Amino acid sequence: MAIRRLAKWDVWPEPEDVRHLDIWIHDADYPVFMWHVGGNVGRIDGKTIVADGEWHHIAKVYDGKNVQMFIDGKLDGEEPSGGTLDTSESPIWIGARPGNVAATGFFDEVGFFTEALSEDELNDVMDNGLADYAAVEAAGKATTTWAFLKTKK
Repeated sequence: MAIRRLAKWDVWPEPEDVRHLDIWIHDADYPVFMWHVGGNVGRIDGKTIVADGEWHHIAKVYDGKNVQMFIDGKLDGEEPSGGTLDTSESPIWIGARPGNVAATGFFDEVGFFTEALSEDELNDVMDNGLADYAAVEAAGKATTTWAFLKTKK
C-alpha cells in the first residue's frame, strides 16, 4: 500500500501540508505521483524511465477509489487512494512550487477534468490532443446571442 503516515522529515512548502496533484521526476528518472488523504500520504513510483530526451504523455487518474499512473497510454502504476483526496486553498503550481522547486523540461497540453477519464478517453487525448474535450459550443452563450440580437436591429 502506498499510503504512509507523514514523518517529521517530510518537507511541505505548501500551507496546510496538502499535496494536490504532485507529479515529479525522481533522480532515477522515473515519475512519482503523490497525494494526501486524511493526513496520510499516497505515492506511486513509476516503472518507466521518462527522463530520456523523448516526449512522454504522463497522466494521473483519480476515480474516487484508486490513483492510476499512465505513461504513454499504458498503466504504469496503481494504488488505492485511501479515501477522498484532501484539498486546500493553496494554488496548483505547474512546473514549480514554493521553496524554489522547479521542473527542468517542457509541458505541453496540460488538462484537468472534473471526472476520471477512461483508458480509451485518455488514449484519445494522448493521440488527438485536448481540443475535443476542451471545446466549448458557442451557440446559446451570451456573446453569440448578443451578436445575433445586434444583427437583427
